[in-house]
Amino acid sequence: MGKKQSKMDPHQLIHLLNRTKFEEQELEKWYQKFIKEYPDGFISKPQFENMYQSFFPKGDAREFADHIFRTFDGNSDGKIDFREFMVSLSVTTRGSADQKLEWAFKVYDVDGNGFITRKEMQLIVHSVEKVLNQNSKAYDVSDKRTDRIFRNFDKNQDGVLSLNEFSEAAKQDPTLSLMLNEAKSGAGKMY
Repeated sequence: MGKKQSKMDPHQLIHLLNRTKFEEQELEKWYQKFIKEYPDGFISKPQFENMYQSFFPKGDAREFADHIFRTFDGNSDGKIDFREFMVSLSVTTRGSADQKLEWAFKVYDVDGNGFITRKEMQLIVHSVEKVLNQNSKAYDVSDKRTDRIFRNFDKNQDGVLSLNEFSEAAKQDPTLSLMLNEAKSGAGKMY
């Protein structure tokens, strides 16, 4: 897909119709926009960071964008192709509540091991605070918030949050829900 194509490959279209909640016409429109903006056929990490920064001009979105980039880059090749972009966009904008929670879990699960550690939670919370342009005093608040989330939702007290524990926390903790919405908000603003 390295060269500019005016129409999407039919196999890719079928794949995306099966994997996303977009209709054929929507996918074709998105494809046209994507190829116009990214003629190489992919979004690089710096391009993605710039895109996210434009959504949140008053804060520093680079660190947070890196975490979102990781979840969009499904094959971990350091770039986001159209298929990866649309699959992730479908989940973040049209997915069920459970699909969105699973996607958000991947944002917080920085090392991808299937669990969220306290350190990973703090890392994401701090990056969200940078996006929202909150001062460094907020780090104390976010550390306390992280401690409270782990105290209340780490049911088996093993020091990590599973997907189920994270889902419960996201449903019950208003601040965590707000942070998840910021992540989805940025994804939803693309184009």
